Amino acid sequence: MKTGLKVLALVTLTLTIERLLGHPGVWVQATAVLLPMPWVIGPPLLDFNRRWYWLAFPLGLGWDLFFEPVIGIGAIAWSVPALFAWFGTSIISDRKIAAWFAFGAGGTVGFWLIRSICYLPLSLPRNTTWTWIGISALLTGLWCALIHGIITLDFPTRWRQRRAHRLR
Repeated sequence: MKTGLKVLALVTLTLTIERLLGHPGVWVQATAVLLPMPWVIGPPLLDFNRRWYWLAFPLGLGWDLFFEPVIGIGAIAWSVPALFAWFGTSIISDRKIAAWFAFGAGGTVGFWLIRSICYLPLSLPRNTTWTWIGISALLTGLWCALIHGIITLDFPTRWRQRRAHRLR
């Protein structure tokens, strides 16, 4: 499977899981976690090429189709964390778990603030309060830190080493 198709499938899966977390009966704070955030902040923290931030725009349009009443707000809101991470990683060279947490939490605050600002002229109902933004930033930052922890553990390499060791 080509890399672009894998990314598209994984982003679609992430948005679908995010949608399932929004159903009634699920823990209310589960909707505060922005599951796609590692797709936005991860590439610059993993030293991928500089064109990765274009992924934020289609991710935002997918977000609009799944969650928003108006097309375009999600694309704007997801572009803010992408640009925040792009500028931040050029300044900060730290690629550790604290950076993933900080960029995830900061990107979440930017996402919710831009989304709220976009809703102002449309007179649409918005459920963002400072408490909600804080909870969302904390949970999304922890989610991004967890993803970084899983990436650094590198299970496939460890599994190959374990099998090679057992075969000797």
